[in-house]
Amino acid sequence: GNGEKTNWKRVLILAGAIIAFTIGSGFATGQEIIQYYTAYGVKSLLVIVVFAVAFLYYNFNFAKAGAEENFERGNDVYKHFCGKYIGTFCDYYSTLFCYMSFFVMVGGAASTLSQEYGFPTWVGAVILTVLAIITVSAGLNSLVDAIGIVGPIIVILCIMIGLITCVRDGANIPAGLEVIKSGVYE
Repeated sequence: GNGEKTNWKRVLILAGAIIAFTIGSGFATGQEIIQYYTAYGVKSLLVIVVFAVAFLYYNFNFAKAGAEENFERGNDVYKHFCGKYIGTFCDYYSTLFCYMSFFVMVGGAASTLSQEYGFPTWVGAVILTVLAIITVSAGLNSLVDAIGIVGPIIVILCIMIGLITCVRDGANIPAGLEVIKSGVYE
C-alpha cells in the first residue's frame, strides 16, 4: 500500500449508502421482493448468490480503481475499465439512467400517496420533487452520510421482521408460497 490508513468508519458509511441506494424505493412496497426474489421459488437463491457475487466484485473493483487512480470524476472509472468509446457510452448511459430513475421515483411517490392516502397524484410528485431540490441544494455529501447510516438499519430491521415472521407464522409459509405460485395473490 501507500502507507495511508483505511478509515473503516467511512468505508462502512459508504457501504451502507450503496446498500440503501440498491434497495431503492421499490423496497417500500415489498413488491420488489415478491417479484424478483420469490417468483421462482428456491431457484431464486441462485439469483441472489449470483447478484451478491457480481455486486461485491464490481463495487470492490470500482472503489479500488478510484482509490488507486484518483479520477477527476467518478464516472472516469468506466473509461478505465472499458476504454474510451465504450467507457464514454457507459458514462452517458449511467448519467441518463440516474435522471430516468428520478422520474420513476416521482411516479412511485405520486402513486404511493394516491393509493395509501387518496391524494391526487400530482401531490406526491410535487412533494418528492421539492424534497429532491432541497436535498441537492443542501449538498449531497451529508445525504450519503445519512443514507449510509440508514441503509444498514433498514437491512437489520428487515432481517428481524423476517425472522419474527418465520418464528411466529412459519406454519403459514407453505400456503403463502402456493398462493404466490398459483398467481392468485392480489
